[in-house]
Order: sequence, then structure tokens, then C-alpha cells
Amino acid sequence: MRLILLTLFVLASFASQAGVYVYNGVYQGKDLYVKNPFAGDGVGFCVFEVKVNGEVTSDEVNSSAFAIDLELYKMSIGSPVEVIIRTKEDCEPDVINLHVIAATSTYVMEDIALADNNTLTWTTTNETSDLPYTIEQFKWNKWVEIGAVQGLGGKNTNEYTAEVCTLKGENTFRIRQDDSSGMHYSEKFVVDVKRTEVYITSPKIYEKIAFSEKTDFEVFDEYGIVVAKGRAAEIDCSKWTPGNYYINFGGQFGQQIKKR
Repeated sequence: MRLILLTLFVLASFASQAGVYVYNGVYQGKDLYVKNPFAGDGVGFCVFEVKVNGEVTSDEVNSSAFAIDLELYKMSIGSPVEVIIRTKEDCEPDVINLHVIAATSTYVMEDIALADNNTLTWTTTNETSDLPYTIEQFKWNKWVEIGAVQGLGGKNTNEYTAEVCTLKGENTFRIRQDDSSGMHYSEKFVVDVKRTEVYITSPKIYEKIAFSEKTDFEVFDEYGIVVAKGRAAEIDCSKWTPGNYYINFGGQFGQQIKKR
């Protein structure tokens, strides 16, 4: 059996005598529409059976085009849906609006706050799909991805938290969710934080770079290639080639360090 990966995370598999097409997504209150060609031998139409979440549909498929009425299955918005279309030999159905079951970002940001200087919290409603959230912070002259949280989905209010490493002074955050149509950002959240600066505690660097506390960091070599990035209180640099490097951490941007 040959497996072909289609767009919108649609998996279609073909057998030598018939075709089995499997479409997975989420229910968003809309029906699917199928163009149904003649069978490969010219006798009758291509599709002979459709299942939705394991149940054979009552939709009339013996025509050149038909609708798959997903409302009949009384699913709530955001529920997983699997559609299986079985066909005769040497033909292929065309589901013309697969996007209606593709995971879609619809969240509404209700509130966002910073607690204890290191925990970002936010609440959302109207999550049609359980897409992940990416947390971004503006620092080092750019937006930096600093974490991710799996979305819960559903129409009710959902609450999320993520650990962050704040800077001294103004901190700017935003939340992002991605779907097939692109990236969807929350409004910027700006908060002023009173705290001490993070600094490097190791005067000479041999085996590690130690910070005064856990921090986000990026390290580049002299050619601008990233050699390390992440969040930690120290970086193991024992295997680095001796020489000059440049590091972003805390509120510091492009600080030069020397690996001995």
C-alpha cells in the first residue's frame, strides 16, 4: 500500500483494488463538499462509502458531487473529526474545502499579567482548536521565542502560565498561535520590573559560563553562527574552540567573551 501525505494534514492511502482516503481535523460547524468522478472503468461513480468518526454516513454519494453533513453527528465546535472515503479502482475524489476542518486559530485574549516577576499568566476564550501557544519577548533588538504551552481548545475560558526570565526595567511580551493561514499574535503586554541585572560570575572562561541566576541566552562565534542557546544558570563550553564569542543574556546584547 502506498501512503501519500496531502496538505492540511490529510493522509490518503491507496490499495491496488480500491482507494481509502482518510482526512483528520476538527469540527468547525461546516460541511465538506466532494467532487465525485466516474469510476476508472466508467461504470458508476468513484465513491461508494463515506464514514465520519467510524459511522457510515447516510449522505447520497451516487452523484457527481455531494456534501458530507457533519452537523448530523452532533459534535461540539473543536471536536476531533475523521472522515474516511472509500472509492473504486483507478479514481480519486476531490474534497474541495478541506480547510473547513483544518485547525484554526480563533482564540480571544481576555487577560495577561506577570506574577512574581517570573511567571506570565494569560486567559483565553473561543479556542476552536487546541493549537499550541508560543511566548515571545522583545529583547536583544528582536522578538525572541522563550517558551511554548499546549492549547486546551474549547469555547470556555482557559488559563495558562509560563516561566519567563524578566529584564530590569521595561519588559515586552506577546503570545502567538500558528495555523495554516499564518501567525496570530496577541497585543503586546508591557510591564516594568524592578530587579537586579543578571551578570556573568566567572571572571575567566574555561569550562563553563556561569550567570548570577538562570537566564535566557544566545552565544555566537566570530562568524555569527549560534553555538549555544537556551535558559540556564550556566553554559557548558568545555568543548568550544578557544577564541572570542559574543553573548546575549539578560539585558545584555552582543557582549564579547573569550574562551580560554
